[in-house]
Amino acid sequence: MSFRHLTLTVIAALIVTAGAISGFATAQEGHDAFLGSWEMTTAFQGQEIPATMTLSIEEGKLVGVWASQGGEMTMADLVVEGAKLTFSRSMGRGGQQLQFEGTLEGDEINGKYVTGMGEMVCTGKRKQES
Repeated sequence: MSFRHLTLTVIAALIVTAGAISGFATAQEGHDAFLGSWEMTTAFQGQEIPATMTLSIEEGKLVGVWASQGGEMTMADLVVEGAKLTFSRSMGRGGQQLQFEGTLEGDEINGKYVTGMGEMVCTGKRKQES
């Protein structure tokens, strides 16, 4: 292998590595807007059900916990795409799966759950740290 070929190979590897690191940083930055605690409200059968959603990064991965009158549960399948957040979680003791899709607008999340019974509006505001 010639010195020129080796140099080109090393440069190509550095470009690929820099692109991968840059892509990870961009994905990480996208999560940053959602990190923290959120005061959530779900409209269900004429009532407003309050909850706290907490999103954080653990071992480089977005994780979430949903705490409400039904207890505390781990959120699954969390995905951030731009200003859009999707996740799933179970509801209550019956364990019915809820699919959430919402959009971040400043310090507010506007979204809905899709269930076997239809859709439920769910909104949230960033919890102010004391």
